[in-house]
Amino acid sequence: MEKFQVLFIGNFYVGKTSLLITYNEGKFPEKNNELFYIDFSKKFQIKNREIEIEFEDSILPESYQEGVIEKYKINKANVISICFAIDNDHSFEDIETEWIPKIEENSSNPKIILIGTKIDLRNKLKEENQKLITKEEGIELAKKINAIKYFECSSLNQKGIETIFNEIALICVGKDRNEQNKQNEQNEQNEQEMNKKCILN
Repeated sequence: MEKFQVLFIGNFYVGKTSLLITYNEGKFPEKNNELFYIDFSKKFQIKNREIEIEFEDSILPESYQEGVIEKYKINKANVISICFAIDNDHSFEDIETEWIPKIEENSSNPKIILIGTKIDLRNKLKEENQKLITKEEGIELAKKINAIKYFECSSLNQKGIETIFNEIALICVGKDRNEQNKQNEQNEQNEQEMNKKCILN
């Protein structure tokens, strides 16, 4: 069985760990997980091809941020998922100034995706006139850093999460863009149907 490694990076408090826990356990973590670290493996069936992906968190003490552990994780990752929170301008700006340079320094031609988290805050904070990163800004940044795709999600509402991880599996095995788009459309349709069922229930 083919094995791949996917690393989630980004500033502290952007929701990386919550995203991973929610996907792995099927529910949003009840306790504050800022000090937790999680990694786990999942198997995926893509047509007649079975693969195993190890998903790795990057929460480390600040003293390790420039250390060998982080560099090693970046270097060995097949796909790097960079996360920012849509209500945190600093986490968005740091992608270009902090995270992309680290990736370029420690990995050659990696597959990158960009993820905007906490989209459940969009309507709430918009009413309070707080500036949020828009979907259009996320798409533009993804193009700028040569990311394969931009995703948005809410761990709290479990919105967009299945799509992200299914797309990651396709990216790992190198599906072409057209096939990825077809699969993404199907994933989005499935997610919309699930949301409708939840509303009806």
